[in-house]
Amino acid sequence: MADRQLIVGVLDTHGRLGDSALEAKLRDFTLSLCRFDYDGPILESSSVDALLAAAGREGARYCLVQAHGHTMVRHGDRRQATHTNLVKALSTWLPAHDFLLAGRLVDGGDDWYGVDEIGFVVDLETYRALGQPRFTPAADGRRSLPAVAATRFTGPEGAGLSGLASLTPAAGTVDACPTLPGWGLIAASLAQGKPVLGFTETLERCGLDLRPRSATETASLARFSGAGILDFPGGNGGEANGSPLSRDWRSFLDYVVQQARNSKRGIFLGNFEGYEDVETPPAGFRGPVTGLYAVAAGFKANRILHTHGFDRGTRMVFFDYSPLALDLRRILVEEWDGVDFPDFVARIADRLPDAFYQLWGNLWATRPGALDLEVLGGIWERELALWGGAPAFEQHWARYREIPHLYLHCDLFAAPEPLGAALAPGASEVMWWSNAFHSLNGVWFYDREDRHGIYRRWLESLAAINPDLLLYGADVDNLDLGGVRLADHHRARREAPASL
Repeated sequence: MADRQLIVGVLDTHGRLGDSALEAKLRDFTLSLCRFDYDGPILESSSVDALLAAAGREGARYCLVQAHGHTMVRHGDRRQATHTNLVKALSTWLPAHDFLLAGRLVDGGDDWYGVDEIGFVVDLETYRALGQPRFTPAADGRRSLPAVAATRFTGPEGAGLSGLASLTPAAGTVDACPTLPGWGLIAASLAQGKPVLGFTETLERCGLDLRPRSATETASLARFSGAGILDFPGGNGGEANGSPLSRDWRSFLDYVVQQARNSKRGIFLGNFEGYEDVETPPAGFRGPVTGLYAVAAGFKANRILHTHGFDRGTRMVFFDYSPLALDLRRILVEEWDGVDFPDFVARIADRLPDAFYQLWGNLWATRPGALDLEVLGGIWERELALWGGAPAFEQHWARYREIPHLYLHCDLFAAPEPLGAALAPGASEVMWWSNAFHSLNGVWFYDREDRHGIYRRWLESLAAINPDLLLYGADVDNLDLGGVRLADHHRARREAPASL
């Protein structure tokens, strides 16, 4: 599916819970976790009809609507280090189906049928062809509606699902009192002979429903907000004050607590992101790099040096909020010859006994944070392929070890000053921070406005030292910078309207 075929709309549901703080956090989770896998426009409105109209003006083919509290998540095969997410899964599923509406279908009995507002997709091409029918027209009592043949999931596609797989037109009409969200689109679809489709298990597993089901669950969640997450028992122990949390909340908190407890002793042996943005220096950049400031993760810093140029005068400055990540970088520079990375890590792992390994495959491991040498072997094979083979990497590594290194313990959210103190002026200085301002930890512990304010002030402090600094990484909304000068990025953020 081509870029921008899919656009995301967020349904504003504030006021429904009666808890403004929780509602704000649910909105933040919906927006922020979406940004891990989607970098296009995000629309927001309290009206589905307004969202669909705006999505149509953007020229997209499909609109994915998420209500506050829906969070995109990934799942996959840890050994193969493959994964899927909702955007990726939809890109395969949507073009293979002819429909108007797809989502989690609801059978309301005499209230007829509807779709759960938590998450659904509308084919905008069909939507326009049918005259842009209302999502949920005003309830006017009983009326004649298309007869429906409802089917449930069966076979592999429906494993683990108990809901409706589809609503298809049947002969005749029925008399009912439609009240459920989305009944207007369902009626319009069936009247034109088009089915209404239920989300498959893969699509369902790519999203979590974090809407609290009761006041007692809301109270339970309050216990684990902010630093309270450190008290979350994890696993099957997700009960608080005698009120069990939903399965989706337990799943979400299980992952959050792993990061909250362990990220500051985390080690990234590989990069979760690609190298495409650093393969070609931007126009006007003149190497060699005089100073590279980078988080202590994987080998993307090395790739930047390789593609942008470096010599013995280049300073390599690693900064990280994980002291163990810095320790590993130091050990690699001082002791490793650039050959057989998994073997070297295995030999020195006992010197870092408290390390929590952030491996791509370990996202789905039974022992998160463990040093899985099989997974690491796959990561290293893919790394060498990006360099054109082991000899090319070894040659780079031999040169790289000769440049001076500095290691800074630095938390960009809480105490970024050490990095600013090390920054030098000059147009050949480069910084890469990956997605440090959009980590799950950051989203959990800092409210959205606070994160944006911290990021803005940090840019201002760096610009006062080196406005010509070349930036790589993702901004506070996880949008890739792609190699931009600090002054240009800072000015664009001041001039542009606030983004979602």
